[in-house]
Amino acid sequence: MGSVKEAADIWNNFAPEDFKPNSGGDGSGGSSSNKKPVPLEDGDYVVRVLFFNYWTTDDGKTYYKWGLEVEEGIMKGGFVEKFQSASDIGLKILAQDMMLLLGNLPPMDELYNPEQNKAGRVQADVVGKRIKMRKTTNRNGYDTFWFNDVASNDVAEDDEIPF
Repeated sequence: MGSVKEAADIWNNFAPEDFKPNSGGDGSGGSSSNKKPVPLEDGDYVVRVLFFNYWTTDDGKTYYKWGLEVEEGIMKGGFVEKFQSASDIGLKILAQDMMLLLGNLPPMDELYNPEQNKAGRVQADVVGKRIKMRKTTNRNGYDTFWFNDVASNDVAEDDEIPF
């Protein structure tokens, strides 16, 4: 499992009605960006999508990764990565996340550009989105990130009250 063709076959069998709002998704950390991931305590966060990557390795395995920056709370400015293989389960999680963020299930050719071996046009639609996310630690000790809702695009700041 994990080839581009298998991933496309799985993806193309998903239907938007299969995914309920707030159904979440998970992934574990791994790093390949310029920012270094920080450890987050288990809890709820508001994050902004900095990047979305989707690629196939030389041995034919397919993965995707979200780069997320914490926007509110004590860990504001912290960077985390939500990393997942594009397995049956991983693609279902990705489909749930795309439905949550975009309100629709993009076709595979918008999700992945095989000629360039990277995310397709969908990346432009998800970068900058603010997400309410829950971080937990699974029984194996790996971080798990659940996208729960889309947050408003207005960053929470102290309001100035005119007198």
